[in-house]
This record gives sequence, structure tokens and C-alpha cells, in this order.
Amino acid sequence: MHAVVSTLHFLTIVQLTIWENKRYLEKPLLVKGDGPFMKLRRWYKQFYPKSQPAIKLGNESGSAATPTPAPKAVAGVADMF
Repeated sequence: MHAVVSTLHFLTIVQLTIWENKRYLEKPLLVKGDGPFMKLRRWYKQFYPKSQPAIKLGNESGSAATPTPAPKAVAGVADMF
């Protein structure tokens, strides 16, 4: 049971790290195995408003955005089981 909880904890941390650092790319780098990603993107675009304010990455000085650290609560995920 401990191995299962440890694995779930690890996978949760990995997934949070990925989702916290995702960003929209107008023309993402895709490979053949990615599938019809752009077709899906065109389909779900219908559910968003036509005009949205631009999202500015980075601070006002133009430097790159700093990554958001993982929430402190994540460290205690294993304690919930």
C-alpha cells in the first residue's frame, strides 16, 4: 500500500509541475505522433469568447516570467491517505 501512495504522490507532483508551467503557443512544435492537435484546438475555440485580452508573459521590464513555485499544500498530499 505504501508503494501505491508513494507512486500517486510522485505522479501528483509531476503533473502539478507540468500544469503550472504550461503556456499557450500560437504555433506549437508538434511531431507526427501528437495526432490532430490543431484540429482539436480549432474545435474547442468555439467555446471561448471571440475577443479576449492579451496575456502578457513576464514583468513590465520585458524579462521572462518566473516560474510559479508548487503550492505548499502539495508537500502533504501523502498525509491525506
